[in-house]
Amino acid sequence: MLRNSLIFAMGAAFAAVIGCLTIATPAYAGSEAVVHNFNASNNGATDPGSGVIFDPAGNMYGITEGGGLHLLGTVYELSPAADGSWSGKILHAFGAEGDGAEPASPLTMDASGNLYGTTLFGGPKGQGAVFQLVHDPNGTWTEKILHSFAGGTDGYYPQGKLAIDASGNVYGTTVYGGTHGRTCDSRACGIAFELTPGADGAWSETILHSFQNTKTDGGYPDVGITLDASGNLYGTTETGGRDNGGTVFQITSSNGVWTETTLYNFCSQVNCTDGGLSLSTLIFDPAGNLYGTNANGGANLSQCGDGVGCGNVFELSPGANGLWTYSILYNFCAQAKCADGTNPGVANLIFDANGNLFGTASKGGIKGTNCTTGCGTVYELSPVTGAGWTETTLYSFTPNAKNGVGINGGVVFDAAGNLYGTTSYGGAYSDGTIFTVIP
Repeated sequence: MLRNSLIFAMGAAFAAVIGCLTIATPAYAGSEAVVHNFNASNNGATDPGSGVIFDPAGNMYGITEGGGLHLLGTVYELSPAADGSWSGKILHAFGAEGDGAEPASPLTMDASGNLYGTTLFGGPKGQGAVFQLVHDPNGTWTEKILHSFAGGTDGYYPQGKLAIDASGNVYGTTVYGGTHGRTCDSRACGIAFELTPGADGAWSETILHSFQNTKTDGGYPDVGITLDASGNLYGTTETGGRDNGGTVFQITSSNGVWTETTLYNFCSQVNCTDGGLSLSTLIFDPAGNLYGTNANGGANLSQCGDGVGCGNVFELSPGANGLWTYSILYNFCAQAKCADGTNPGVANLIFDANGNLFGTASKGGIKGTNCTTGCGTVYELSPVTGAGWTETTLYSFTPNAKNGVGINGGVVFDAAGNLYGTTSYGGAYSDGTIFTVIP
């Protein structure tokens, strides 16, 4: 249902982004401010945990997993004003009959400014959906369900970020479904899929791979797909692989036949010092190297208090004969009391023009009653010639939760080089925030 006319009931007046920044504790390198406080009251939105994206005009878009007219999630837009404030509106409220429900993946935008995403549930067949929001010339937005998952071999519970190629084909993954493998549970181990637009406006689904959760194949892909310049697909799985710690996979096409290859098996090292549970969407640098994060494992296994490790940032570099070399760029909780952060979780990485990496850690930093293991950090990793990478903590979220708690979606740059992200809850109404950090 089109929601342009719905009052954007997501908090009080927006803060001026540049003029009213709150300076963080001097130990940190960046300045932080709350751009917006979400408020679920009066059909407003809540739980914006998947981050934001920008269009070329500087407007910001994201999803919330809850709230809206049907209380089952929204897509929202925030637009900047000349005085530094932001005005917002809900573009779509999920949960009407036949519509998707509970969007959880970051949005993807095509070259025409249309938005794409997934919902965990709902759709005409009830097992989740892929949706498109078309930006009409008159300024309105119209939702279209591109595919409704039916479960079984068709897949269901689509959660990861979608990718779009130059021909307008859409790629993604579902956590469950597909051809059932002997080591999968009753829900099966997930699929990678392609959606192709037809001349009549209908979209057709092709299942590219059904994961089997074996020693040679991963299982339960839940972070989506990354495309390279040749149209090859890359992603990670939560389990499976040689050591059952998950995998990095590649899916390539030759004469219309798609083939999946495991590029790396996580937990290959004792006690998973190489990392495990990779939940971030992979990114490329200009040289074709892949980067991502692990939520668990890493070198500082005993320092996080949960027994599963603090996580790390890794790089995979392509070599001869299709072999890839795995390197760890940074192990979290390398600083006293995990001041640098731990468990980067589902937070995606981004590069700046100088080759520095930016991301978020969901735990670590400052501890308090709202987050006993730390409230999370925004960090920068900078390459040092011949000496690896150095980490700088740009901001550490505070235990009073005023600036938000539960940071999982990573950060993105605006045109001025400021970072923006979301927190799932906390803020003035405890329903989440959008924040900005100036590095």
